[in-house]
Amino acid sequence: MHTKFGRINEAHIVFSGIKLKDLISWSSMISGFSQLGYELEALSCFKEMLCHCTYQPNEFIFGSVFSACGCLGQPEYRRQIHGVSIKFGLRGDVFSGCSSLTDMYGKCGLLCYAKTAFNQIENPDVMSWNALIAAFAYGGDANEAMLNFSDEIS
Repeated sequence: MHTKFGRINEAHIVFSGIKLKDLISWSSMISGFSQLGYELEALSCFKEMLCHCTYQPNEFIFGSVFSACGCLGQPEYRRQIHGVSIKFGLRGDVFSGCSSLTDMYGKCGLLCYAKTAFNQIENPDVMSWNALIAAFAYGGDANEAMLNFSDEIS
């Protein structure tokens, strides 16, 4: 609730006071950090979850973490997080975070990886197409962005 109103410090205080954190509390905190521009804190919280929790991160958590990595634009984080998602068995063709993966690669300027992530989606939805088109537009390849837009509407 606190993150919804941009009160990340209050959210973190409440989160820190929870003795037995469940998947929802971890997801809420990681998502809050990521959405409010605290990307390093989102990654730190994710790392803490992996070290101190028995829950396996789900596609929603990975979506938030991919988004944080995309905003940071640091290749070493991207590689590590993508590797962790594969380790946990989350493939791009079966989880909703694939649009986030496409977006992350696009924001890092790795357009071929963005396209590869997109191509793993069996039935791309509007969010997936938007992530791919934005990746090429953000990466300065207007022609490829327009080609993908044409593919989407046809």
